[in-house]
Amino acid sequence: MRNDKENIIVAKSFSFALKIIDFSSKIETAKKYSLAS
Repeated sequence: MRNDKENIIVAKSFSFALKIIDFSSKIETAKKYSLAS
């Protein structure tokens, strides 16, 4: 059974992952903390 609609969970998860990457690079640049380095 194929569903051609956008998968909202995948889209939200992907968006969240990009925000986490962006956030971790910002705090690493600020030399405050680094997550899972």
